[in-house]
Amino acid sequence: MAALTFETREALLRLEQSGNEDGAPVITLKLGLSTSPTVYLSNGKLLQNAKWTMVVRGRAPGADDAQRAAGSLSYAETGNNGECLVQIEEKASRFADLLAMFKGGHASEITLVIEGLQQRDDYSSQWDTQGTPTLAVLNVGFEFPLPQSEA
Repeated sequence: MAALTFETREALLRLEQSGNEDGAPVITLKLGLSTSPTVYLSNGKLLQNAKWTMVVRGRAPGADDAQRAAGSLSYAETGNNGECLVQIEEKASRFADLLAMFKGGHASEITLVIEGLQQRDDYSSQWDTQGTPTLAVLNVGFEFPLPQSEA
């Protein structure tokens, strides 16, 4: 397991509609990777240089939550550095809380715990993006600054 920490560069709320049916709101974040172990990709590039996007959706009420990963992390070879897409599904109540928090400000830090990297002898990690282009996100944490009262 490895922990990746991000800063939010941009946060967008997307509302979709298909025909007469309203779609669920989706939070889309552009991220900058701030701290992580050194991770090499199959192509020899560094994970740290990839372009990062996170999409957070609310899970339908009553969906089975047992033994479920928080989401997935996938890599696609594009341009010079590639792109990483993090897809997260949250319980409806937690999604509503996240949406309210994002409306009030930005997340100061987002942390992902992922599984599937191989440890190398030099204490770095390797992601076999050719054989395993998608990794499980076991845990996601959002940190928001709280307003401080004036004393």
